Amino acid sequence: MHATLLAALMMVESGGDPAVRDGDGGRAVGVLQITAACVRDVNRYSGATYRWPQDCRDMDKSRRIAAIYLTEYGTRRGKLTARDLALIWNRGPRGARRGDPGGYWRKVERELAQLNRE
Repeated sequence: MHATLLAALMMVESGGDPAVRDGDGGRAVGVLQITAACVRDVNRYSGATYRWPQDCRDMDKSRRIAAIYLTEYGTRRGKLTARDLALIWNRGPRGARRGDPGGYWRKVERELAQLNRE
């Protein structure tokens, strides 16, 4: 998983603040706004033992959870673009196919551009 994409997702999801808990009506926590369902999926197909919500508040563990999730669902769909991966993160395993009615990719794209300027 590309570190720059994860950094952009963090900025869009939480402004980089691991203490944030507001996504999905309070059901998502941490810097990447991870849900319990995401952690269950990652644990199921990777054999990991991540805990929700504790591990989702840890920056490094959050990155690993997201990387495993996106690698798993990205691999199932073939070679995907950063846009596809961002939409999978935002909208679930079929996110790249479901479109982007809320403009999530535009937000991620702006963050990527900013990170690439730095």
